[in-house]
Amino acid sequence: MSKPYNVVTDLLDLYWDDPVAFAEDMMGFDPDDWQCDVMMDVTQFPRTSVRSGQGVGKTGLEAALVIWFLCCRPNPQVVCTAPTKQQLHDVLWAEVSKWLENSMVKNLLKWTKTKVYMIGHEQRWFATARTANKPENMQGFHEDYMLFIVDEASGVSDPIMEAILGTLSGAENKLLMCGNPTRTSGFFFMIRTTGTVVVSVLIKWILVAAVLLIVSAAGNVFGFEISEELSTNITGLAMQSSASW
Repeated sequence: MSKPYNVVTDLLDLYWDDPVAFAEDMMGFDPDDWQCDVMMDVTQFPRTSVRSGQGVGKTGLEAALVIWFLCCRPNPQVVCTAPTKQQLHDVLWAEVSKWLENSMVKNLLKWTKTKVYMIGHEQRWFATARTANKPENMQGFHEDYMLFIVDEASGVSDPIMEAILGTLSGAENKLLMCGNPTRTSGFFFMIRTTGTVVVSVLIKWILVAAVLLIVSAAGNVFGFEISEELSTNITGLAMQSSASW
């Protein structure tokens, strides 16, 4: 096993199965409960999907997992993809840069426009950004420890998802899919509707949203109102759910 720095050995031992603690300790990232649940699902299961609304912290979650996997697996490969170049580079990849720059591991990893790699181990220890516009972009990756992150997964075509699944053949090869379910067909929709082995729905946010609706209705009667921003944020959180299998 290649260990470029003694500190990496410590990170492997301490945070191997605890991305939540890694995010808090090493990145200053304070995850919400649903983000903690998803992070732990990624450690326990090979496949995890997250259905989410807008502005709930999905991209921050993905960035935290990219950095955790790079620091807590030996010679890992992380492949990040999204349907459009704008979503991939301007949103997700920029989020990785932001959290890495403010982290305690920024001197271990080098961020570039298309790659984040362990300094001194660029060829085998890296994360890369590949637009999901053709299956070939998802092929050619082979390593014991791999993590594919598919952002806005509803917009990724089935042939590309098939290429990704074909690449993930190892016991420690993992897949995380996140997105707003904008289509009623395709792989992301199918796994959200046909049932999975483990399903974790964030019931508390649904209850909060229900309370909000009741309070809003009461406000209409008694003359007070709920801010549109609060309503939008809580409604988005109510849509948040994850599934692992």
